[in-house]
Amino acid sequence: MRKIFFGLLVIFLIASCKSDEKKVGGTQLGDLEVIRFEDELMGLDTTDVEGQFHEWEKKYPAFTEVFFQNVFPVEPGGNFYNGLRAFSRDTTMTAFYDLVKKEFGDFSEETKALNEAFENALKWFPMAKKPRIYTYISAFAMQRFIFADTDKDGIAIGLDMFLGDRFDYTILETGDNNFSRYLTRTYDKQHLVKKVIESWIEDQMGLQQGDRAIDYMLYNGKKLYLLKQILPEVQDSVLMEYTGSQVEYLDKYQKEMWAFYLEEQLFYTTDNYKIKRLVFPAPNSTALQMPPGTPGQTGNYLGLKIVESFMKRNPEISTEQLLSMDAQNLLEQSKFKPSNR
Repeated sequence: MRKIFFGLLVIFLIASCKSDEKKVGGTQLGDLEVIRFEDELMGLDTTDVEGQFHEWEKKYPAFTEVFFQNVFPVEPGGNFYNGLRAFSRDTTMTAFYDLVKKEFGDFSEETKALNEAFENALKWFPMAKKPRIYTYISAFAMQRFIFADTDKDGIAIGLDMFLGDRFDYTILETGDNNFSRYLTRTYDKQHLVKKVIESWIEDQMGLQQGDRAIDYMLYNGKKLYLLKQILPEVQDSVLMEYTGSQVEYLDKYQKEMWAFYLEEQLFYTTDNYKIKRLVFPAPNSTALQMPPGTPGQTGNYLGLKIVESFMKRNPEISTEQLLSMDAQNLLEQSKFKPSNR
């Protein structure tokens, strides 16, 4: 199996594709197939746990291997089937499952949105196929991951990580910041499609190359640009995981921020600490001595603006050409000039 891409922060039945809708262990809209594995897991026949597990291995071989080896909170071994039985009958897990059913119902709204998004995505990546979607719950072990699923990609979505206000994720925080407020405010259904498409785009793009801040900034800028084309109706605040006021702040102080990058020589730094503060999630950018109101990930915001400027000047450029461009050439050819709104 090729490398598995997992995403928490940072970071989805095998059947032929037909244009008509049908049900095969889940739901299907057009040729987008969705398997509601949490229904099967929590509806486990406890009188024949081992038999049920082997049935999953036959129906969903790739997903079963990845999920139960890397995600499911019960270690494989002598007591695995007992653990599987206990998980499906645990009152706390049943309560989380009920919250998922209340929040997502039959998942039809999300299935429609995902199908439309992938229809758009294939215009930018014409050689790709729509993935197969799996939903699951895992006691907050992982939010999403992408893997090789026989004839296409599989994308798995942990719905217990998209409960929004139905669950206070901050009570799970243990000091590693995975459940800090600035992250968990995006653990809702409004961000679900964006996060799924983002993982898929990252997989299509391949790994980021280069060790300078500008390399990271323009890798993420390309990703955000493609997200905006694929999800044109989604607000920038959702796409970039900012609040509305944070987007307004960055637009307002774009020139000042650009000047700060130049003054502090941030574009070409290889300092991992600084790069992390520029392009990874954070509540603010005060660690880089930026004003207190400056949100985190400012490098991604500027990266997007650079890519947008380049594409405005070069609308004939293909996705493949855009993704293959090195950061320095893209920056120079963009002729980007910051302006405050």
